[in-house]
This record gives sequence, C-alpha cells and structure tokens, in this order.
Amino acid sequence: MFGLYLHIPFCLKKCAYCDFNSRAPRPGEVDSYLSALQKEIATVPALAGRSLSSLYIGGGTPTILTVEQFRRLFAALHSVFHWNDGMEITVEANPGTVDLSFLRQLRSLGVNRLSLGIQSFRDSLLRRMGRIHSGADGRAAIEAARKAGFENLGADLIYALPGQAPADWEEDLAELLGYRPEHLSLYALSVEPGTPFARAEKEGKLLLPAEEEEVEMFRRAVEITGERGYEHYEISNFALPGCFSRHNSRYWTMEEYYGAGAGAHSFLWREDPVRFHNEPDPAAYVGRIGRGESPVAGREVLEKKTLLSEAMMLGLRRTAGVDMEKFHGKYGVEPAEYFAEDLVRAFREEWIEEIGGVLRLTPKGALFSNEVFVCLF
Repeated sequence: MFGLYLHIPFCLKKCAYCDFNSRAPRPGEVDSYLSALQKEIATVPALAGRSLSSLYIGGGTPTILTVEQFRRLFAALHSVFHWNDGMEITVEANPGTVDLSFLRQLRSLGVNRLSLGIQSFRDSLLRRMGRIHSGADGRAAIEAARKAGFENLGADLIYALPGQAPADWEEDLAELLGYRPEHLSLYALSVEPGTPFARAEKEGKLLLPAEEEEVEMFRRAVEITGERGYEHYEISNFALPGCFSRHNSRYWTMEEYYGAGAGAHSFLWREDPVRFHNEPDPAAYVGRIGRGESPVAGREVLEKKTLLSEAMMLGLRRTAGVDMEKFHGKYGVEPAEYFAEDLVRAFREEWIEEIGGVLRLTPKGALFSNEVFVCLF
C-alpha cells in the first residue's frame, strides 16, 4: 500500500507569505490540467492496481474545483486503484471557497477528512497575509464542515505573524480549540525568498515579533493544546487520540508515496529508494502529458548517507523520536555509531536527548529544529 498526493496548483489569489507551487488559473486551464492529471495517474506503470492507504488532495486551493470536477477526478481514481475500507481521504480547503452545500457533496464523494486553512481569526492579520477569507468565513467553514458530516477535521493556524503579539496568538488558538477540531497544524511564519513578505522585509517594512516572542508562542501552544487533550506528535502537528494524519505520517516515517500533478514529489522503494518530482509549471506539465512524455523533471536515487540522514531528520520531527533498535532493523546501521560525531554535538548543545533507547529533540531542539538539522545532518 502507498499514499497518493494530488497537487492542484491553482488558487484565487496568492498569499503574501506563500512560496508554494500555485497561481491563479487562466480561462479553461483547470479542466485541461485535470485531464492531464487523470492521464498521469492512468499511465504510470508503478501505480496500476495498487492499494491506497491514503489520498491527500492539496494545493494551491483544491476547493476552487467544482463538485463535478471532483466527481470526475474521483471516478478516474477508482478506475486505477484499489481503495481500502476506511482509508483516509483528505482535501485541503480555503474557508473563502466552501459552503455547506459544497461540503455535503464533497463528503458524499467519500472525502472523510477536511483540512481548513484558517491561519487566523483576526481580520487585520488575514488582510496582511493576503488571505481571501475573513475571520467570519473561517468560523462559518468550521460550522459547515461539522454540519456536512466531517468527523475528522483539521485546521491550520500561523503564528509569529507581523504585528501579532503573544496574547493575539493565544486568543486565536483558544477560539480554534473551542471548535474542538481533531487535528491542528500550528506553523511559525517562515519568510520565503521571492514572496511579498520577503520583499517587505528587505525594505524594512515587515515588523515581525521578536525571537523570544516567537519562542513563547510555540511554548504556549504546546502547553495549551496538551491541557486540552491534544498530543503533540510532530513539531508543528497536534491531534486528539487516534487522529494523527495518516498520510503525512508516511512522509515522516519514509514510507512510499506518489505525488501526481505539477511539481508533486514522490518517494518509492524499488531496488533502491528513489525520489523524483514533476515539472512544476502547470502549462508545461500539461504539455508534457499531452505529448505522451513523462512529467518527471528530476530524479534521484538516494545514496545510503542521504537516506539515513533524511530518516534521522524526519524521525526526529516526530515526538515519538527515533527508536534506535528499529532504525537498525530497517536500515542496518546503529545510529549511535553512524551519527556519532553529530550526536555528540547534539547532546552537548542540549538539542537531543536519549531515553530508553529512543532519540528525541529536547524542547530547545524543537524550537530551532531547522537550524539543528542543518548543523547536524
């Protein structure tokens, strides 16, 4: 079994912080893109007849598709794959693009998990981010999702936003927790190159919270969610018992997944572990498929060092950590020996701890995980 990711690279408007592979569609482009996407799925030999453990449709904004477009897409998927009973089927949604009728029809197609990009309930922050929805739209989307029958609801929030104080963040988080979503993704703002936020920062016009305020926001998020019964199972992800994202967990445990669509990434085990990605430009992707060419734009057979380093980094992102005995069983090396020099530094800097044969990030390491991974691996 494997996980399937479908990328919808279109949105109504690009957000000021976003560097994802997405843009507004041109007239008629969505239908031509979906036709190409369906053709890719149907013609990849590695996919035919395989069993899906999870399906995740992300973007962009998948919910700019019509219900009829979703229906055609799902029909194509059913013709290629075996769908396991109880498999997780997730669709990402922007609150400004959904209503009760749409969500009911989406649920009737078998979608059983919705991931809402709330980001904030404060209109001033939403406008600053360039979001197309308001705080009221976010509340309405959550309520509509429940009425539509979604019992597995995820929601995203962003913290360390320009002009956001720790008290503002706690109010946003408290309001979201009042709806009791099964899953939370809480992300610190990352200012990515080429975005409007990056340009504003370069011009001195992006006033971000101080580092100690960002640290406090993260610390309080962990504390508050824990008090409300959520398990902090990955650096940015929290869930009620039994509600971890099954699809995203495949990424962190180095299990197979295939990404279809413009710019989508895949990881498959053949004789050797292989990672590859598709052509990112939607028009060029459609052109490749139309000419009967492979959409793959880059491929890498992972050498042992790369594979082990990625397995260690992804494992440490999970609060379950890296079980050294299981790591040895899967990859054939002892992490304490293979990464000896890196781990000595990590323990010295108090980034990592070892308890009962399991390596985990310390709270200090979790706060600066990206920097830690760059330094170590």
